[in-house]
Amino acid sequence: MGLEISAAAAGKGVEPADAYTAWLRIIGSQNITIILRCPRSLAQSATAAMFDARSQEVGPDQVKDSLKEIVNILGGNVKGMLTKYHFLSMPSVAEPGRTPFFPMDEVIGEFHFQSQGQDFELTLLKAD
Repeated sequence: MGLEISAAAAGKGVEPADAYTAWLRIIGSQNITIILRCPRSLAQSATAAMFDARSQEVGPDQVKDSLKEIVNILGGNVKGMLTKYHFLSMPSVAEPGRTPFFPMDEVIGEFHFQSQGQDFELTLLKAD
């Protein structure tokens, strides 16, 4: 998509009031929730890159669709590393200011990245 991504140090995290949250579940012998939190402006830039448009031209529905696609790709990659018979749920997206609740019993991994000077994060949770 033309956006450079680099690892970032764990910091204060992504501010939920101005971030989209996209997630899906991997269901099988190992149940995992994959959560992507991304600032609004970075989500718009990624969407614009996917649709070959300018950031100002993309609407909220396009942003949600692109984040669903991104989290679906991430989920498919994680699923591919697991044993057979795992399935992906339909991806979901919460708009900025609407933070979904995820039980944080067992965090498998928290990964922090940066693109265009903005932090975003990927979290994998063990789900029962």
